[in-house]
Amino acid sequence: MVSFLSTNIFPLRKATNSSRKTDPQLPGKPTVPPQTSGQVQKCQVQDYERVPCGEPGIKAARCNAINCCFVDQQCYYGKTVTVQCTIDGQFVLVAARDTTLPRISLESISMLGGNTGPCSPVDSNAAFAIYQFPVTACGTTMMVKGGYVVYENRMVSSYEVGVGPRGSITRDTHYELYFQCKYSGVSLAALSIEPAANVDPLPLVAAGPLEVALRLGKGQCATKGCVEEQVAYNSYYSALDYPVTKVLREPVFVEVRIVGRTDPNIVLVLGSCWATAAPNPYSLPQWDLLVNGCPYQDDRYLTRLIPVNGTSGLAYPTHYRRFVLKMFTFVDKTSMTPLRETLYIHCSTAVCLPNALDSCEPMCTRTISSIMADRKSQIVVEGEASESDSDEEIYMTSGLTVPGEASETDSEGEEEKPTAFHHHLPPLTVDRHDDMSVPQQSPTTPTHGGHVNSLLQQKLQESNARLCADVSQSVRQVYHGATRDIRAATAHLSHSQGVIIATSHAVRVAMDDLRAVCDKIDIITSCRLLPDISMTTASSPTMPCSAPY
Repeated sequence: MVSFLSTNIFPLRKATNSSRKTDPQLPGKPTVPPQTSGQVQKCQVQDYERVPCGEPGIKAARCNAINCCFVDQQCYYGKTVTVQCTIDGQFVLVAARDTTLPRISLESISMLGGNTGPCSPVDSNAAFAIYQFPVTACGTTMMVKGGYVVYENRMVSSYEVGVGPRGSITRDTHYELYFQCKYSGVSLAALSIEPAANVDPLPLVAAGPLEVALRLGKGQCATKGCVEEQVAYNSYYSALDYPVTKVLREPVFVEVRIVGRTDPNIVLVLGSCWATAAPNPYSLPQWDLLVNGCPYQDDRYLTRLIPVNGTSGLAYPTHYRRFVLKMFTFVDKTSMTPLRETLYIHCSTAVCLPNALDSCEPMCTRTISSIMADRKSQIVVEGEASESDSDEEIYMTSGLTVPGEASETDSEGEEEKPTAFHHHLPPLTVDRHDDMSVPQQSPTTPTHGGHVNSLLQQKLQESNARLCADVSQSVRQVYHGATRDIRAATAHLSHSQGVIIATSHAVRVAMDDLRAVCDKIDIITSCRLLPDISMTTASSPTMPCSAPY
Protein backbone atom coordinates (compact mmCIF):
# COMPACT_ATOMS: atom_id res chain seq x y z
CA MET A 1 0.00 0.00 0.00
CA VAL A 2 1.47 3.35 -1.04
CA SER A 3 0.65 6.69 0.53
CA PHE A 4 2.08 10.06 1.48
CA LEU A 5 2.08 11.36 5.03
CA SER A 6 2.92 14.84 6.34
CA THR A 7 6.57 15.73 6.27
CA ASN A 8 8.02 18.63 8.23
CA ILE A 9 11.14 20.76 8.18
CA PHE A 10 13.36 21.47 11.19
CA PRO A 11 14.79 24.09 11.24
CA LEU A 12 12.35 25.68 8.78
CA ARG A 13 13.30 28.85 6.99
CA LYS A 14 10.86 28.86 4.09
CA ALA A 15 8.05 26.39 3.47
CA THR A 16 6.06 25.91 0.29
CA ASN A 17 3.44 23.35 -0.57
CA SER A 18 3.56 21.34 -3.75
CA SER A 19 1.81 18.31 -5.11
CA ARG A 20 2.73 15.36 -7.29
CA LYS A 21 0.87 14.59 -10.49
CA THR A 22 1.21 10.85 -10.05
CA ASP A 23 1.54 8.99 -6.79
CA PRO A 24 4.23 6.31 -6.96
CA GLN A 25 2.69 2.86 -7.11
CA LEU A 26 4.00 -0.67 -6.90
CA PRO A 27 2.62 -3.40 -9.17
CA GLY A 28 0.06 -5.62 -7.50
CA LYS A 29 -0.27 -3.47 -4.38
CA PRO A 30 -3.57 -1.96 -3.14
CA THR A 31 -4.01 1.72 -3.91
CA VAL A 32 -6.20 2.60 -0.90
CA PRO A 33 -4.12 3.96 2.02
CA PRO A 34 -4.65 2.67 5.55
CA GLN A 35 -6.61 4.32 8.32
CA THR A 36 -4.52 7.23 9.59
CA SER A 37 -4.04 9.15 12.76
CA GLY A 38 -6.90 11.44 11.83
CA GLN A 39 -9.12 8.87 13.52
CA VAL A 40 -7.09 8.70 16.69
CA GLN A 41 -6.15 11.35 19.18
CA LYS A 42 -2.75 12.43 17.87
CA CYS A 43 -1.50 14.12 21.02
CA GLN A 44 -2.80 11.60 23.58
CA VAL A 45 0.60 10.11 24.39
CA GLN A 46 1.52 8.76 27.82
CA ASP A 47 4.10 10.83 29.68
CA TYR A 48 6.61 8.00 29.85
CA GLU A 49 6.34 7.41 26.07
CA ARG A 50 6.75 11.02 24.91
CA VAL A 51 9.71 11.88 22.65
CA PRO A 52 10.81 15.57 22.89
CA CYS A 53 10.48 17.61 19.69
CA GLY A 54 12.38 20.79 18.79
CA GLU A 55 15.03 22.76 20.62
CA PRO A 56 14.85 23.37 24.40
CA GLY A 57 12.43 26.15 25.38
CA ILE A 58 10.46 25.93 22.15
CA LYS A 59 7.19 27.87 22.05
CA ALA A 60 3.75 26.49 21.27
CA ALA A 61 3.48 28.20 17.86
CA ARG A 62 6.86 26.90 16.79
CA CYS A 63 6.03 23.42 18.07
CA ASN A 64 2.79 23.29 16.10
CA ALA A 65 4.54 24.62 12.99
CA ILE A 66 6.83 21.58 12.89
CA ASN A 67 3.83 19.24 13.32
CA CYS A 68 4.45 18.34 16.96
CA CYS A 69 2.22 18.45 20.04
CA PHE A 70 2.50 21.12 22.73
CA VAL A 71 0.88 20.15 26.06
CA ASP A 72 1.80 21.29 29.57
CA GLN A 73 4.73 23.41 28.32
CA GLN A 74 6.20 20.35 26.61
CA CYS A 75 6.72 19.82 22.88
CA TYR A 76 6.70 16.18 21.78
CA TYR A 77 5.97 14.00 18.75
CA GLY A 78 2.37 12.87 18.26
CA LYS A 79 0.83 9.61 17.09
CA THR A 80 1.86 9.92 13.44
CA VAL A 81 4.92 9.58 11.21
CA THR A 82 6.82 12.87 11.34
CA VAL A 83 9.62 13.62 8.84
CA GLN A 84 11.92 16.61 9.37
CA CYS A 85 14.73 17.86 7.14
CA THR A 86 17.69 19.55 8.82
CA ILE A 87 19.78 22.29 7.24
CA ASP A 88 22.88 20.09 7.38
CA GLY A 89 21.27 17.49 5.09
CA GLN A 90 19.77 14.96 7.55
CA PHE A 91 16.51 13.07 7.50
CA VAL A 92 14.83 12.90 10.93
CA LEU A 93 11.97 10.39 10.90
CA VAL A 94 9.91 9.61 14.01
CA ALA A 95 7.39 6.78 13.53
CA ALA A 96 4.60 6.23 16.06
CA ARG A 97 3.23 2.79 16.59
CA ASP A 98 -0.36 4.13 16.63
CA THR A 99 -0.07 5.94 13.30
CA THR A 100 -2.55 3.61 11.65
CA LEU A 101 -5.11 1.02 12.62
CA PRO A 102 -3.98 -1.72 12.83
CA ARG A 103 -0.83 -0.39 14.45
CA ILE A 104 2.56 -0.25 12.76
CA SER A 105 5.11 -2.87 13.76
CA LEU A 106 8.10 -0.72 14.74
CA GLU A 107 10.45 -3.69 14.63
CA SER A 108 9.82 -4.27 10.91
CA ILE A 109 10.50 -0.71 9.66
CA SER A 110 13.09 -0.42 6.88
CA MET A 111 14.17 2.15 4.27
CA LEU A 112 15.12 1.67 0.63
CA GLY A 113 18.61 0.78 1.80
CA GLY A 114 17.43 -1.71 4.44
CA ASN A 115 17.38 -1.43 8.21
CA THR A 116 21.02 -1.86 9.20
CA GLY A 117 23.87 0.56 9.79
CA PRO A 118 22.80 4.20 9.43
CA CYS A 119 19.30 3.00 8.46
CA SER A 120 18.65 1.49 11.89
CA PRO A 121 16.85 3.48 14.60
CA VAL A 122 19.01 5.75 16.74
CA ASP A 123 16.56 5.42 19.64
CA SER A 124 13.18 3.88 20.39
CA ASN A 125 10.66 3.01 23.07
CA ALA A 126 7.47 0.98 23.15
CA ALA A 127 5.53 3.62 21.19
CA PHE A 128 8.06 5.37 18.92
CA ALA A 129 11.08 4.63 16.72
CA ILE A 130 13.51 7.46 15.83
CA TYR A 131 15.63 7.45 12.67
CA GLN A 132 18.27 9.99 11.62
CA PHE A 133 20.50 9.53 8.56
CA PRO A 134 22.04 11.67 5.78
CA VAL A 135 19.87 12.48 2.78
CA THR A 136 22.41 10.66 0.62
CA ALA A 137 22.26 7.40 2.62
CA CYS A 138 19.87 4.45 2.99
CA GLY A 139 19.08 4.22 -0.72
CA THR A 140 17.80 7.79 -1.04
CA THR A 141 17.22 8.88 -4.64
CA MET A 142 18.09 12.42 -5.83
CA MET A 143 16.53 14.45 -8.64
CA VAL A 144 16.53 18.07 -9.76
CA LYS A 145 13.08 19.49 -10.30
CA GLY A 146 12.02 23.10 -10.74
CA GLY A 147 15.18 24.56 -9.29
CA TYR A 148 15.07 22.25 -6.27
CA VAL A 149 17.26 19.32 -5.34
CA VAL A 150 14.80 16.65 -4.20
CA TYR A 151 15.86 13.72 -2.00
CA GLU A 152 13.27 10.95 -1.75
CA ASN A 153 13.17 7.74 0.26
CA ARG A 154 10.60 5.18 1.27
CA MET A 155 9.68 3.71 4.67
CA VAL A 156 8.16 0.22 4.69
CA SER A 157 6.59 -1.46 7.71
CA SER A 158 4.47 -4.56 8.15
CA TYR A 159 1.31 -4.44 10.20
CA GLU A 160 1.06 -6.18 13.50
CA VAL A 161 -0.46 -9.65 13.34
CA GLY A 162 -3.64 -10.28 15.35
CA VAL A 163 -3.66 -13.58 17.20
CA GLY A 164 -7.13 -15.11 17.44
CA PRO A 165 -8.56 -18.25 19.00
CA ARG A 166 -8.09 -20.31 15.83
CA GLY A 167 -5.20 -18.66 14.00
CA SER A 168 -3.39 -15.42 13.26
CA ILE A 169 -4.49 -12.76 10.77
CA THR A 170 -3.56 -9.30 9.52
CA ARG A 171 -5.78 -6.74 7.86
CA ASP A 172 -3.25 -5.64 5.24
CA THR A 173 0.04 -6.78 3.75
CA HIS A 174 2.34 -3.88 4.61
CA TYR A 175 2.56 -0.11 4.97
CA GLU A 176 4.61 2.18 2.69
CA LEU A 177 5.37 5.87 3.10
CA TYR A 178 7.25 7.95 0.52
CA PHE A 179 8.88 11.06 1.97
CA GLN A 180 11.17 13.73 0.50
CA CYS A 181 13.07 16.89 1.29
CA LYS A 182 13.64 19.78 -1.14
CA TYR A 183 16.71 22.00 -0.95
CA SER A 184 17.00 25.34 -2.79
CA GLY A 185 20.10 27.35 -1.97
CA VAL A 186 19.88 28.02 1.76
CA SER A 187 16.10 27.55 1.94
CA LEU A 188 14.20 24.35 2.60
CA ALA A 189 10.75 23.21 1.51
CA ALA A 190 8.62 20.19 2.39
CA LEU A 191 5.84 18.28 0.70
CA SER A 192 2.70 17.81 2.79
CA ILE A 193 0.01 15.35 1.66
CA GLU A 194 -2.54 13.71 3.97
CA PRO A 195 -3.61 10.19 2.94
CA ALA A 196 -7.28 9.24 2.63
CA ALA A 197 -9.07 6.95 5.07
CA ASN A 198 -8.70 3.22 4.68
CA VAL A 199 -11.55 1.00 3.51
CA ASP A 200 -12.46 -1.78 5.91
CA PRO A 201 -11.40 -5.18 4.57
CA LEU A 202 -13.96 -7.86 3.86
CA PRO A 203 -14.56 -10.31 6.73
CA LEU A 204 -13.04 -13.75 6.47
CA VAL A 205 -14.30 -16.81 8.35
CA ALA A 206 -12.43 -20.11 8.34
CA ALA A 207 -12.66 -23.30 10.36
CA GLY A 208 -9.90 -24.17 12.80
CA PRO A 209 -9.05 -26.76 15.42
CA LEU A 210 -10.36 -26.48 18.95
CA GLU A 211 -9.23 -28.69 21.81
CA VAL A 212 -11.31 -29.16 24.95
CA ALA A 213 -10.31 -31.21 28.00
CA LEU A 214 -12.29 -32.57 30.95
CA ARG A 215 -10.82 -33.30 34.35
CA LEU A 216 -11.91 -33.92 37.95
CA GLY A 217 -11.04 -31.73 40.90
CA LYS A 218 -9.64 -33.46 43.98
CA GLY A 219 -9.02 -30.58 46.39
CA GLN A 220 -10.34 -31.17 49.90
CA CYS A 221 -11.09 -28.93 52.85
CA ALA A 222 -8.35 -29.15 55.47
CA THR A 223 -9.58 -26.38 57.77
CA LYS A 224 -12.86 -25.70 59.50
CA GLY A 225 -15.25 -23.39 57.69
CA CYS A 226 -13.79 -23.75 54.19
CA VAL A 227 -16.11 -24.10 51.18
CA GLU A 228 -15.59 -27.42 49.42
CA GLU A 229 -16.44 -26.21 45.92
CA GLN A 230 -13.84 -23.43 46.21
CA VAL A 231 -10.94 -25.70 47.14
CA ALA A 232 -11.98 -28.68 44.99
CA TYR A 233 -10.40 -27.16 41.89
CA ASN A 234 -7.09 -26.30 43.54
CA SER A 235 -5.76 -29.68 42.36
CA TYR A 236 -6.84 -32.36 39.90
CA TYR A 237 -6.62 -36.11 39.52
CA SER A 238 -3.85 -37.28 37.22
CA ALA A 239 -3.68 -40.46 35.16
CA LEU A 240 -1.75 -42.17 37.95
CA ASP A 241 -4.53 -41.47 40.48
CA TYR A 242 -7.10 -43.68 38.78
CA PRO A 243 -9.15 -45.58 39.68
CA VAL A 244 -10.48 -43.19 42.30
CA THR A 245 -12.89 -44.45 44.93
CA LYS A 246 -16.11 -42.50 45.37
CA VAL A 247 -19.20 -43.15 47.48
CA LEU A 248 -22.69 -42.93 46.05
CA ARG A 249 -24.08 -39.39 46.46
CA GLU A 250 -20.57 -38.08 47.05
CA PRO A 251 -19.90 -34.84 45.10
CA VAL A 252 -17.89 -35.21 41.89
CA PHE A 253 -16.33 -31.93 40.75
CA VAL A 254 -16.09 -31.69 36.95
CA GLU A 255 -14.23 -29.07 34.90
CA VAL A 256 -14.35 -28.57 31.11
CA ARG A 257 -11.82 -26.14 29.63
CA ILE A 258 -10.44 -24.87 26.33
CA VAL A 259 -6.80 -25.88 25.83
CA GLY A 260 -4.16 -23.79 24.08
CA ARG A 261 -6.16 -20.61 23.46
CA THR A 262 -5.35 -17.08 24.67
CA ASP A 263 -8.21 -15.05 23.21
CA PRO A 264 -10.02 -13.44 26.18
CA ASN A 265 -13.08 -12.65 24.03
CA ILE A 266 -14.26 -16.22 23.42
CA VAL A 267 -16.57 -18.02 25.85
CA LEU A 268 -16.85 -21.78 26.32
CA VAL A 269 -20.47 -22.95 26.23
CA LEU A 270 -21.71 -26.35 27.38
CA GLY A 271 -24.61 -27.76 25.39
CA SER A 272 -25.54 -31.10 26.96
CA CYS A 273 -23.71 -33.36 29.37
CA TRP A 274 -24.78 -36.94 29.99
CA ALA A 275 -23.47 -40.18 31.45
CA THR A 276 -23.32 -43.63 29.89
CA ALA A 277 -22.10 -47.05 30.94
CA ALA A 278 -19.87 -47.40 27.85
CA PRO A 279 -17.40 -45.16 25.99
CA ASN A 280 -19.82 -44.74 23.09
CA PRO A 281 -21.77 -41.51 23.74
CA TYR A 282 -24.84 -42.97 22.01
CA SER A 283 -24.87 -46.21 24.00
CA LEU A 284 -27.55 -47.15 26.51
CA PRO A 285 -28.34 -46.66 29.33
CA GLN A 286 -27.93 -42.89 29.57
CA TRP A 287 -28.58 -40.24 32.18
CA ASP A 288 -28.68 -36.50 31.52
CA LEU A 289 -26.64 -34.14 33.67
CA LEU A 290 -27.02 -30.85 31.74
CA VAL A 291 -29.54 -29.98 29.03
CA ASN A 292 -28.87 -26.82 27.00
CA GLY A 293 -26.29 -25.83 29.58
CA CYS A 294 -28.75 -26.09 32.49
CA PRO A 295 -29.24 -28.81 35.13
CA TYR A 296 -31.46 -31.71 34.12
CA GLN A 297 -34.73 -30.91 35.91
CA ASP A 298 -35.99 -34.51 36.20
CA ASP A 299 -33.07 -35.45 38.44
CA ARG A 300 -33.78 -35.56 42.16
CA TYR A 301 -30.21 -34.41 42.82
CA LEU A 302 -29.85 -31.50 40.40
CA THR A 303 -26.48 -30.83 38.82
CA ARG A 304 -25.05 -27.58 40.18
CA LEU A 305 -23.27 -25.08 37.93
CA ILE A 306 -20.29 -23.38 39.59
CA PRO A 307 -19.61 -19.83 38.34
CA VAL A 308 -16.09 -19.14 37.07
CA ASN A 309 -15.20 -15.45 37.21
CA GLY A 310 -12.27 -13.14 37.83
CA THR A 311 -12.00 -14.17 41.48
CA SER A 312 -11.04 -17.71 40.44
CA GLY A 313 -7.46 -16.66 39.72
CA LEU A 314 -7.58 -18.06 36.15
CA ALA A 315 -5.97 -16.15 33.28
CA TYR A 316 -9.00 -16.74 31.02
CA PRO A 317 -12.07 -17.50 33.17
CA THR A 318 -14.39 -17.62 30.15
CA HIS A 319 -12.47 -20.65 28.86
CA TYR A 320 -13.70 -22.77 31.80
CA ARG A 321 -16.99 -24.39 32.82
CA ARG A 322 -17.45 -26.22 36.12
CA PHE A 323 -20.27 -28.24 37.64
CA VAL A 324 -20.81 -30.74 40.44
CA LEU A 325 -22.85 -33.92 40.39
CA LYS A 326 -23.64 -36.49 43.06
CA MET A 327 -22.17 -39.89 42.27
CA PHE A 328 -24.58 -42.56 41.06
CA THR A 329 -24.70 -45.92 39.31
CA PHE A 330 -26.93 -47.38 36.65
CA VAL A 331 -29.38 -50.15 37.59
CA ASP A 332 -30.56 -53.15 35.63
CA LYS A 333 -33.79 -52.30 33.80
CA THR A 334 -35.47 -55.57 34.75
CA SER A 335 -34.23 -56.45 38.21
CA MET A 336 -33.56 -52.84 39.28
CA THR A 337 -30.29 -53.93 40.90
CA PRO A 338 -27.20 -51.71 40.73
CA LEU A 339 -24.77 -52.50 37.89
CA ARG A 340 -21.05 -52.89 38.50
CA GLU A 341 -20.05 -50.94 35.39
CA THR A 342 -17.85 -48.03 34.38
CA LEU A 343 -19.49 -44.64 33.98
CA TYR A 344 -18.57 -42.22 31.20
CA ILE A 345 -19.45 -38.53 31.05
CA HIS A 346 -19.91 -36.82 27.68
CA CYS A 347 -20.35 -33.10 26.99
CA SER A 348 -21.10 -31.22 23.77
CA THR A 349 -19.31 -27.86 23.67
CA ALA A 350 -19.22 -24.74 21.53
CA VAL A 351 -17.38 -21.42 21.43
CA CYS A 352 -19.37 -18.19 21.67
CA LEU A 353 -18.51 -14.54 21.03
CA PRO A 354 -20.57 -12.39 23.43
CA ASN A 355 -22.31 -9.24 22.24
CA ALA A 356 -25.00 -6.83 23.38
CA LEU A 357 -27.76 -9.33 22.57
CA ASP A 358 -26.10 -12.55 23.72
CA SER A 359 -24.01 -12.92 26.88
CA CYS A 360 -23.24 -16.58 26.06
CA GLU A 361 -24.55 -17.60 29.49
CA PRO A 362 -27.34 -20.19 29.87
CA MET A 363 -30.73 -18.96 31.08
CA CYS A 364 -31.60 -21.53 33.74
CA THR A 365 -34.72 -21.37 35.93
CA ARG A 366 -34.75 -22.85 39.41
CA THR A 367 -37.52 -24.99 40.78
CA ILE A 368 -38.97 -24.87 44.27
CA SER A 369 -37.49 -28.29 45.05
CA SER A 370 -33.98 -27.10 44.19
CA ILE A 371 -34.40 -24.02 46.38
CA MET A 372 -35.60 -26.17 49.29
CA ALA A 373 -32.68 -28.54 48.74
CA ASP A 374 -30.22 -25.63 49.00
CA ARG A 375 -31.83 -24.60 52.29
CA LYS A 376 -31.35 -28.08 53.72
CA SER A 377 -27.69 -28.51 52.74
CA GLN A 378 -24.75 -26.23 51.95
CA ILE A 379 -22.98 -28.89 49.87
CA VAL A 380 -23.37 -28.25 46.14
CA VAL A 381 -24.23 -31.47 44.29
CA GLU A 382 -25.84 -32.74 41.11
CA GLY A 383 -26.60 -36.01 39.39
CA GLU A 384 -28.62 -39.17 39.97
CA ALA A 385 -28.06 -41.49 42.93
CA SER A 386 -30.01 -44.73 42.50
CA GLU A 387 -31.25 -46.49 45.61
CA SER A 388 -31.52 -50.18 46.43
CA ASP A 389 -32.99 -52.15 49.29
CA SER A 390 -29.92 -54.37 49.45
CA ASP A 391 -27.64 -53.95 52.43
CA GLU A 392 -24.51 -55.24 50.69
CA GLU A 393 -21.66 -52.86 49.81
CA ILE A 394 -21.44 -52.16 46.08
CA TYR A 395 -18.30 -51.13 44.17
CA MET A 396 -18.46 -49.66 40.68
CA THR A 397 -16.24 -47.67 38.31
CA SER A 398 -16.80 -44.53 36.34
CA GLY A 399 -14.64 -43.11 33.55
CA LEU A 400 -14.94 -39.77 31.79
CA THR A 401 -14.66 -38.70 28.17
CA VAL A 402 -15.57 -35.45 26.43
CA PRO A 403 -16.69 -35.55 22.81
CA GLY A 404 -16.61 -31.77 22.25
CA GLU A 405 -18.32 -29.89 19.47
CA ALA A 406 -16.87 -26.56 18.34
CA SER A 407 -19.72 -25.28 16.20
CA GLU A 408 -19.81 -22.28 13.93
CA THR A 409 -22.91 -20.78 12.33
CA ASP A 410 -23.24 -18.10 9.70
CA SER A 411 -25.81 -15.34 9.34
CA GLU A 412 -28.20 -17.59 7.43
CA GLY A 413 -28.65 -19.92 10.38
CA GLU A 414 -27.12 -23.05 8.86
CA GLU A 415 -27.08 -26.17 10.95
CA GLU A 416 -24.13 -26.53 13.26
CA LYS A 417 -21.50 -29.02 12.09
CA PRO A 418 -19.70 -30.44 15.10
CA THR A 419 -16.01 -31.11 15.11
CA ALA A 420 -15.51 -33.98 17.51
CA PHE A 421 -12.59 -34.06 19.82
CA HIS A 422 -12.08 -36.53 22.66
CA HIS A 423 -10.25 -36.45 25.91
CA HIS A 424 -10.18 -39.78 27.75
CA LEU A 425 -9.46 -40.18 31.43
CA PRO A 426 -8.82 -43.39 33.36
CA PRO A 427 -11.73 -45.02 35.20
CA LEU A 428 -13.19 -43.49 38.31
CA THR A 429 -14.04 -46.13 40.92
CA VAL A 430 -17.11 -45.60 43.08
CA ASP A 431 -18.34 -47.53 46.07
CA ARG A 432 -21.61 -47.55 47.90
CA HIS A 433 -22.08 -47.89 51.62
CA ASP A 434 -24.72 -50.03 53.16
CA ASP A 435 -26.27 -46.98 54.78
CA MET A 436 -27.61 -45.96 51.35
CA SER A 437 -30.44 -48.51 51.46
CA VAL A 438 -34.04 -47.46 51.89
CA PRO A 439 -34.70 -47.04 55.58
CA GLN A 440 -36.95 -49.73 56.98
CA GLN A 441 -39.54 -48.47 59.41
CA SER A 442 -39.90 -50.80 62.36
CA PRO A 443 -43.28 -50.91 64.02
CA THR A 444 -43.45 -49.22 67.34
CA THR A 445 -45.48 -50.64 70.17
CA PRO A 446 -47.32 -48.04 72.17
CA THR A 447 -46.50 -48.08 75.81
CA HIS A 448 -48.63 -46.97 78.68
CA GLY A 449 -47.60 -46.02 82.13
CA GLY A 450 -48.97 -47.73 85.23
CA HIS A 451 -50.05 -51.35 85.85
CA VAL A 452 -52.68 -53.42 84.07
CA ASN A 453 -55.39 -53.59 86.65
CA SER A 454 -57.95 -55.54 84.70
CA LEU A 455 -58.37 -58.04 81.89
CA LEU A 456 -60.15 -55.37 79.78
CA GLN A 457 -57.14 -53.09 79.85
CA GLN A 458 -54.86 -55.97 78.79
CA LYS A 459 -57.13 -56.82 75.83
CA LEU A 460 -57.16 -53.17 74.73
CA GLN A 461 -53.36 -53.02 74.78
CA GLU A 462 -53.03 -56.19 72.69
CA SER A 463 -55.61 -54.92 70.18
CA ASN A 464 -53.81 -51.59 69.82
CA ALA A 465 -50.48 -53.35 69.23
CA ARG A 466 -51.95 -55.59 66.51
CA LEU A 467 -53.62 -52.60 64.83
CA CYS A 468 -50.37 -50.62 64.84
CA ALA A 469 -48.47 -53.55 63.32
CA ASP A 470 -51.10 -54.06 60.60
CA VAL A 471 -51.11 -50.38 59.66
CA SER A 472 -47.31 -50.26 59.53
CA GLN A 473 -47.14 -53.36 57.34
CA SER A 474 -49.78 -52.00 54.96
CA VAL A 475 -47.99 -48.66 54.62
CA ARG A 476 -44.70 -50.44 54.05
CA GLN A 477 -46.19 -52.65 51.31
CA VAL A 478 -47.79 -49.68 49.56
CA TYR A 479 -44.51 -47.74 49.75
CA HIS A 480 -42.44 -50.58 48.26
CA GLY A 481 -45.01 -51.23 45.53
CA ALA A 482 -45.04 -47.57 44.50
CA THR A 483 -41.23 -47.50 44.54
CA ARG A 484 -41.02 -50.49 42.21
CA ASP A 485 -43.57 -48.97 39.83
CA ILE A 486 -41.71 -45.67 39.71
CA ARG A 487 -38.41 -47.40 39.05
CA ALA A 488 -39.91 -49.50 36.28
CA ALA A 489 -41.44 -46.43 34.64
CA THR A 490 -38.13 -44.57 34.93
CA ALA A 491 -36.27 -47.46 33.31
CA HIS A 492 -38.75 -47.64 30.44
CA LEU A 493 -38.50 -43.89 29.86
CA SER A 494 -34.70 -44.05 29.89
CA HIS A 495 -34.76 -46.93 27.42
CA SER A 496 -37.16 -45.06 25.13
CA GLN A 497 -35.02 -41.97 25.29
CA GLY A 498 -31.95 -43.98 24.36
CA VAL A 499 -33.73 -45.56 21.40
CA ILE A 500 -34.82 -42.12 20.20
CA ILE A 501 -31.28 -40.76 20.46
CA ALA A 502 -29.83 -43.75 18.61
CA THR A 503 -32.49 -43.46 15.89
CA SER A 504 -31.82 -39.74 15.53
CA HIS A 505 -28.13 -40.42 15.13
CA ALA A 506 -28.80 -43.09 12.48
CA VAL A 507 -31.09 -40.72 10.57
CA ARG A 508 -28.45 -37.99 10.75
CA VAL A 509 -25.80 -40.35 9.36
CA ALA A 510 -28.14 -41.47 6.57
CA MET A 511 -28.88 -37.86 5.65
CA ASP A 512 -25.16 -37.09 5.49
CA ASP A 513 -24.65 -40.08 3.16
CA LEU A 514 -27.55 -38.99 0.92
CA ARG A 515 -26.19 -35.46 0.86
CA ALA A 516 -22.79 -36.76 -0.22
CA VAL A 517 -24.37 -38.85 -3.01
CA CYS A 518 -26.35 -35.82 -4.21
CA ASP A 519 -23.16 -33.72 -4.27
CA LYS A 520 -21.39 -36.34 -6.38
CA ILE A 521 -24.33 -36.56 -8.80
CA ASP A 522 -24.33 -32.75 -9.13
CA ILE A 523 -20.59 -32.78 -9.88
CA ILE A 524 -20.99 -35.51 -12.52
CA THR A 525 -23.92 -33.82 -14.25
CA SER A 526 -22.40 -30.31 -14.09
CA CYS A 527 -19.09 -31.49 -15.58
CA ARG A 528 -20.85 -33.51 -18.35
CA LEU A 529 -19.01 -36.65 -17.40
CA LEU A 530 -21.87 -38.95 -18.57
CA PRO A 531 -21.90 -39.86 -22.29
CA ASP A 532 -24.79 -38.91 -24.55
CA ILE A 533 -26.54 -42.19 -25.48
CA SER A 534 -28.61 -42.33 -28.66
CA MET A 535 -31.55 -44.73 -28.60
CA THR A 536 -32.66 -46.44 -31.81
CA THR A 537 -36.05 -47.79 -32.82
CA ALA A 538 -37.00 -50.84 -34.85
CA SER A 539 -37.75 -48.71 -37.91
CA SER A 540 -34.41 -46.91 -37.88
CA PRO A 541 -31.07 -48.51 -38.70
CA THR A 542 -28.97 -49.62 -35.81
CA MET A 543 -26.38 -47.00 -34.91
CA PRO A 544 -23.66 -47.32 -32.28
CA CYS A 545 -23.91 -45.18 -29.16
CA SER A 546 -21.66 -42.16 -29.37
CA ALA A 547 -20.19 -39.91 -26.79
CA PRO A 548 -18.59 -36.51 -27.31
CA TYR A 549 -14.82 -36.34 -26.96
